[in-house]
Amino acid sequence: MRQFLNLKGINWWLLASAVGLNFIWSAAVLFAVAFLLGTQEVYAGGIQVGMLLACFGLPFLIAWLIAAMAGDSLGPNYGIYGSLGAVAPILFVIGQSGIFGLILAATALLGGLNGGLLSMRRRRRG
Repeated sequence: MRQFLNLKGINWWLLASAVGLNFIWSAAVLFAVAFLLGTQEVYAGGIQVGMLLACFGLPFLIAWLIAAMAGDSLGPNYGIYGSLGAVAPILFVIGQSGIFGLILAATALLGGLNGGLLSMRRRRRG
């Protein structure tokens, strides 16, 4: 845990990949939501829950995959810094809507952190 949020020793190409993948994912989700809201009558609560799941789920998977590929026990760093790529479009598009934009941004950060933590190797006791 001493290396938490420390960029020393991080693989910059993998970190850039995580940021890019998260950016593309969040932009695609926001475009899909805008398309759904513009073309048909939908239940707003269902859209919000779907956005929360999407903003947690894919940063989680991206962080887990990238940190597992790196294999250098810096998983939370890849998760947090990589999910900033998802936070930027979320705050740009939904940030002015109030608390929901902040909740989505925090959800993306927590998804990245959880994915990074899950990719770390555990010591076996016994």
